[in-house]
Amino acid sequence: MNEYLNVLDFGAKGDGAADDTIAIQKAIDRAAENKNTVYFPAGTYMCSGLILHAFVGLQGVCNWGYSDIGGSELKLNSDKASYLLNITNARCCTINGLCIDGNDFIGENIHGIYKDGANDAKKEDSFKIERCKISHFSGNGIHLKGAWCYSVRHSMSCDNNGHGILSESCDGFLIDNWFSGNEGAGFYSDNWTYSTTFTGNRFEWNKKAGAFIKTGDNLIFNGNYFDRSGGPGLSINTGDSFDTQCITISTNLFYRNGSNEEIADSNEDSHIMLNNIRGLTCVGNTFSAFCDDGGKSGRMSPNFGVVYARMENTVIKDNVWHRGVMNEFLVDLGGNADTLIIKDNVGRIK
Repeated sequence: MNEYLNVLDFGAKGDGAADDTIAIQKAIDRAAENKNTVYFPAGTYMCSGLILHAFVGLQGVCNWGYSDIGGSELKLNSDKASYLLNITNARCCTINGLCIDGNDFIGENIHGIYKDGANDAKKEDSFKIERCKISHFSGNGIHLKGAWCYSVRHSMSCDNNGHGILSESCDGFLIDNWFSGNEGAGFYSDNWTYSTTFTGNRFEWNKKAGAFIKTGDNLIFNGNYFDRSGGPGLSINTGDSFDTQCITISTNLFYRNGSNEEIADSNEDSHIMLNNIRGLTCVGNTFSAFCDDGGKSGRMSPNFGVVYARMENTVIKDNVWHRGVMNEFLVDLGGNADTLIIKDNVGRIK
């Protein structure tokens, strides 16, 4: 029987004071018996270390804003936890309409939504994170290792001490999200990310890169906004021993990236960094340089547009640099194959 289970019926208070962990876990465990959804009326539920099961949904009242908490909030209440919500074995779950809050960064390296490794069933995860705000964790807002088939949509992962999303995963869709104000990157993968589509996301004011990927293939970046990243807006920076291939970067806007003083004049002082990639198109993007909001503070950045090396079967074409950079549009670090085509990029230095 498919029905909503009200978490209040299991003893949760939602008053911002009582420890609701046991009550919420009871509701989740009961929901797993019949593949039900747990409903959270508006309120603040203090909790930690929750474990979500396969085919269970979490449904909240979605009334949060860019800088505000509202509706249904799960708030971390332990500085000893590793996570607030563990979805490692929660195949086919949906997390919808919740604020998931790290309580002003309590503890060390505590993550918001957490997945560590393949699920026990060794099948597609197929989880959905929708209309959620994940913020103020001492670790990563969303921590995904081993996710296989997943989506994050219409959500915000912001103001975390780690990354908005850390991912070693494949077959993902990230659509219409904010990744804002994180101390790390908006999206970060220091190992691998495969077959992932990034569409209509806003990567803004992250202290490191807007999005950083070490290695992967079949990646699409389409219609995203990369704004005021501390490092590059987008960095696909494969090391010597990896092979990254089949990347599409199209119709994105790159604005005033490379803002951190400590990387000034380095290769990271750029809109895009590309290294050791085969089969890449960078077409139809718009680039602009500027300082902080209001035009009166922060360094003017970036100095460079696209910094690239060791590229093969690559086209960088039909991009627009409208006051695009402070110094050079294209920085060639060498080692490229003769199948690199660069043409018809227009604009001027700011």
